[in-house]
Amino acid sequence: MRRNIIRKVLSIFMLILMSTLAFSMDSFNYSNNTSISYERSSSILMQFSQSFSNQSIYPNIQGQSPSIDGLETVYNESVGLLAPGTWNYRGGYILGDVSILGPWTSGGATRIYARGGDNALWVYTYPNGPWTCLSGLITSKPTAGYDINGKTHVMVRGGDGALWDNIDGVWYSLGGYINAETPSISFSWDPSDSNYLQIGVRGGDNGLWLKKMNINDRLRSWQSLGGLITSGPIVLQDPNVANTLRIVVRGFDNALWIRTLKVTDNSGSWTSLGGWLRTEPVAKFETYGLRYPATYGSTTYYLYSKLITAVIGNDNALWVNIYNIGSGNANWWYLGGNTASKPDIVRPYLEHWSAEYDIYGNIIGFSIAEPRYIVVKGTDNALWDIEITGTRFKTYSTFEVSNTWTYLGGYITNNPIFGSSKWVSVRGGDGALWTYNSL
Repeated sequence: MRRNIIRKVLSIFMLILMSTLAFSMDSFNYSNNTSISYERSSSILMQFSQSFSNQSIYPNIQGQSPSIDGLETVYNESVGLLAPGTWNYRGGYILGDVSILGPWTSGGATRIYARGGDNALWVYTYPNGPWTCLSGLITSKPTAGYDINGKTHVMVRGGDGALWDNIDGVWYSLGGYINAETPSISFSWDPSDSNYLQIGVRGGDNGLWLKKMNINDRLRSWQSLGGLITSGPIVLQDPNVANTLRIVVRGFDNALWIRTLKVTDNSGSWTSLGGWLRTEPVAKFETYGLRYPATYGSTTYYLYSKLITAVIGNDNALWVNIYNIGSGNANWWYLGGNTASKPDIVRPYLEHWSAEYDIYGNIIGFSIAEPRYIVVKGTDNALWDIEITGTRFKTYSTFEVSNTWTYLGGYITNNPIFGSSKWVSVRGGDGALWTYNSL
């Protein structure tokens, strides 16, 4: 009797074991098949397929949920910089962060580029759609911009790890190898020749690399700028110094670093601005004032020289660095908060300025109020914003937090991105594209 019971128990155990092994083998085979398909895709899908170019469906490959998951489509009752406002569902299924490109000409469309659930490049025509598939196999967030001729360039990391450029819907490989951990890409017009783009990436060696590409024939060359970086770079033209790029990164010491490059002779050096960054930095130059330094009497006014960088510190709080390139001074400002994303920063068109003149009509000073809006995802996964304002008079500056944190609600699963000072794009808890629109 006991032997029969033991035999039955062993039989049941063996059935369970065999079922488990069968399930594991199925999973293993599925994994291998997926890997093979992925490898084939990396060489095939990046060759742009015309048959996919005009699709106008949502990139809903992985099953779009009809639930809102915390993003309200109702009126937001809070009052602040962007509030009151509404949440608006834009559909689709996206992975990671988006890139927003405004119109090239007046009356043109704003487009939102995203990596779809199928790992292809998708574009949404804001605000009413549709979604359009641009094919490809991408492994990074897209970065979109225009060249001097108004052509659209969307830079991505491809399935082969190389840099790819989608130019007005057609794919081109630019070679190289981009680090998979932080595959962010940034590019700018070459300040010495607008027929070239300067494209910055973090290479497979963790160094900073720059590719100079001719927009007419796509001839290009890679240049190593050295360093050991842990973020994608931000490539910016210095509007105060001719023929100069400022490239903002997070270093291996987690500090904020600036790499200066004079493109006419490739000279430049690294400058540490200190700090301890938990996230990639977000940096922007001021966009008004004098084009180059103006000297009146014995005083030179650098009205264009400040670089504003927003980061999340080791304490999960928001910090802002104000770097005056003219004087070399860099100051950190603590803005608090408890954040769970990289910030984004925008300058609304609300600055107030006045000028002082001497008896001969020469400008001797400016007083300019410079508001900036910053948005982040809080640890509650909701959208929050804060305002900072810098005020300059003659050659000195003041800075203040001019508005406290404002809760904007929602449920966010990526880094929020400003479309303008009036709306923010996010990925919702359902994986879809949502925007928060200020009223």
